[in-house]
Amino acid sequence: MAEIGHAIVSGAVAGLILAFLIGPVFFALLQASIEKGFLVGVLFAMGIVLSDATFFMLAFLGISQLGKGAHVNEIMGIVGGSFLFLFGLRLMLKKDKPKTDIEEVRKTSFTKSFFKGFLLNALNPAVFLYWVGVVTAVSAQYEGSDKKVFAFFMATMFVVFSTDVLKAFLAYKLKNIITPTFMLWLNRISGGVLMLGGLKLLWDVVKTYL
Repeated sequence: MAEIGHAIVSGAVAGLILAFLIGPVFFALLQASIEKGFLVGVLFAMGIVLSDATFFMLAFLGISQLGKGAHVNEIMGIVGGSFLFLFGLRLMLKKDKPKTDIEEVRKTSFTKSFFKGFLLNALNPAVFLYWVGVVTAVSAQYEGSDKKVFAFFMATMFVVFSTDVLKAFLAYKLKNIITPTFMLWLNRISGGVLMLGGLKLLWDVVKTYL
């Protein structure tokens, strides 16, 4: 039981580290929460967690070994880099004001935000490699014990989701003191970060062939 507790604590620490890494998804979560509301931010966070869980399971089941000979990282780099760049460009060029009609926002944003969170996180090869590394290290540390690895994973996902929900809540609460000019610049900053992230992924693919 003590060893399960150790796995839970280790997972929680890993979740805190992962949750506070500032990257494209971080800015996209804040932007979605401020512009479209807290519930949209929560669904965005759920998409992120689902993509993390998917990668964890793939890595745990050994799919990463299968993918080494199939250029999975290069393919994901091209697709993910292009997606991040185009989505970031769209944000930078966006000038329309946030919607205020709650029903309209619900109809257009809920499902879309969930899949957007999933895709933004899933199409980043670094996330896939991160979870491959985590699963390899944790499996070695706990000598392949499925229960301990599962406890580690659940603790990590709980902390990541909880902190993402907290980010969404705080961003939503701040929206009342945020001006249209601030939103315009947030879109530009978020878009710029996403575009840079996309270009980095594409450059990493190019470097493998140089």
